[in-house]
Amino acid sequence: MELGRALDALSDPVVVLDGERRIVAANGAFAAAFPCGARGPVGRACHDVFHGRVEPCPDGVEACPLRRLDAERGTARTVHIHASGSDAVHVEVEMRAMAPGPEGGRRYFGVLRPIAVAAASPGGRELAGRSAAFRRMLQRIEAEARRRTPVLVLGEPGTEKDLVARAVHDRGPLAPG
Repeated sequence: MELGRALDALSDPVVVLDGERRIVAANGAFAAAFPCGARGPVGRACHDVFHGRVEPCPDGVEACPLRRLDAERGTARTVHIHASGSDAVHVEVEMRAMAPGPEGGRRYFGVLRPIAVAAASPGGRELAGRSAAFRRMLQRIEAEARRRTPVLVLGEPGTEKDLVARAVHDRGPLAPG
């Protein structure tokens, strides 16, 4: 069975990357969430597809999930800003190492979950930002939302704590729908 079709059984956008950061397979949910035009994603480097860059994500701009995975051994999660058509969206990226491919090289399995409660640019009632600190906050929201424990949100007046609380709830197991 073709790898891309096997991945179609998964509802989240999913990609498989080789050791050179090239996309070797993607599912239909990926194609819907991250339109890549006529070229499609397969055969292209992840940094080209998601950021329009020739080189991998530089340190200090966005944490490369593959670099983190090599350092952490197991599963690496990070929040990135990815291009989706003409928009930029926040995405939680979860990467795992896979068994070597048929050619024997390294492969990685990535799940990309768009974060609907955040925007890269202000304009709506969602959280908005692009900084590293903002992405760390989104990563913390995602981590806390997976737990079934109460969360206390603290901050200065006017810092939109209600949006953070709503984001944790909306991403958690008790959210409606």
